[in-house]
Amino acid sequence: MSDTHDAVSDTHDAVSDVADARVRQLSELTSGCRRRHQGISRELPGCAPRIGLPLPAAFALALLAAPRLVLHDLGIIEEGTVVNALFVFVPPLIWIAVAVLHKIDHPILTLFVVGVFYGALLAIGHQVLWHINTGDDQVMLGGNLADIDPDVQTVIIRVFAAISSVVTGSLVGTAAGLIAWALLKAISRSTKDSSGTSDTAS
Repeated sequence: MSDTHDAVSDTHDAVSDVADARVRQLSELTSGCRRRHQGISRELPGCAPRIGLPLPAAFALALLAAPRLVLHDLGIIEEGTVVNALFVFVPPLIWIAVAVLHKIDHPILTLFVVGVFYGALLAIGHQVLWHINTGDDQVMLGGNLADIDPDVQTVIIRVFAAISSVVTGSLVGTAAGLIAWALLKAISRSTKDSSGTSDTAS
């Protein structure tokens, strides 16, 4: 009976030791992530990569591209014009500049999130302005789907249009993130080369 009690006691102590070790590990990990959040830019093991910007800031960057959506859908600006090109390219360039100037650790992830927000805004804007874009003409499917009820066709087309908008925004954000990442790498490499040259000279 005493042996059984000792075995149970030993097992309890072993489990307690494992639990205490796990608590200490999680405490150290949480502390490390907290230090990173407070401004330490180096990678800390076990910390999930953050998007690099507060979500409101990421959404604000996405909003920079929203005017082009509204102006284009309302017919105020047209494809192929200089004004349209400015509305198309300036917002992503600003995204890239923000990522580079702030030396964001994960620019691809950061600007992908911005792109997703932008895609969501595209989807919402196109849906709100749908009837302005299509006018009195109802968009219809063709081929084998032409016999489907017109209202169902409209729903299908609008759903796919919304999905397409989100995908487009995500691709724009990813492309901008790749450019920002390449620029950050180039700047980092240039800085290291300059530092190495200075050390050699001294």
